[in-house]
Amino acid sequence: HIAGEKFVALGVNRAGVLKGAPLTRRVVAKKARGGYRLTGTLPWATGALYADELLASADLADRTQCFFYLPMALPGIAVGEPMRLQALTRTCSSVVTFENVFVPDSSQLGSFEYDSLVIPNPTRMWVTAAMGLGVLDRALESFTGKGSFAEQCLDQFSYVSEQIQRELDHEMSIENGTNERAENLRLRTNILLQTTSEALLLIARGSGFEESHEVATVTSQMRFFTVFTMPKSLIRKSEEEFSLKLRSFGKGS
Repeated sequence: HIAGEKFVALGVNRAGVLKGAPLTRRVVAKKARGGYRLTGTLPWATGALYADELLASADLADRTQCFFYLPMALPGIAVGEPMRLQALTRTCSSVVTFENVFVPDSSQLGSFEYDSLVIPNPTRMWVTAAMGLGVLDRALESFTGKGSFAEQCLDQFSYVSEQIQRELDHEMSIENGTNERAENLRLRTNILLQTTSEALLLIARGSGFEESHEVATVTSQMRFFTVFTMPKSLIRKSEEEFSLKLRSFGKGS
């Protein structure tokens, strides 16, 4: 929100997308008299359906990207329904398409080279950890099973989640946050998500196989989020371990 009066959505082309990528995955800005003409698709814009204005980026002819600040009511802008995402449904993210939309030069906020828009590593990992804790909060609401095991899991997972949240709040409040501490928070969050999903499946047993069951939904979200946010080094390690398991299947005990 800007001064509590306007809601602004953010839709940025993925930095580093090849210039020849289809317009279903990017927006192109062509110079026109007094401004630019935008055509193409932003595949991801958080909160666009309810936004008054949009901060969007588009590809220029010289392989740079340019930011534009524009009203959502401009002719030629269409916003899709919020995507039914696996783990980020509550971000209310939509596809935004541009059909020869004219924006004046005054709407341009500047341009940048591909891959130069880099968010510092600690910040990226803090955001990932925060989103993971949000996914976990919904999962913890699903601990409706009775018995000592369910109660023990709920207590322990809630305690660890609160501990990570406190450390995350502290790291984000200081100026000398490090990649190592941020990576540790992200990794612990991912491990907690994976462990929680396994515990939920144990508690739900057969009922969790029903597609409409809450456990089926949240465990799918947690597992997807864990893989989606996994560092490349861990992905490679997991692929190697999985390959070993595959080779051992036909060898017997």
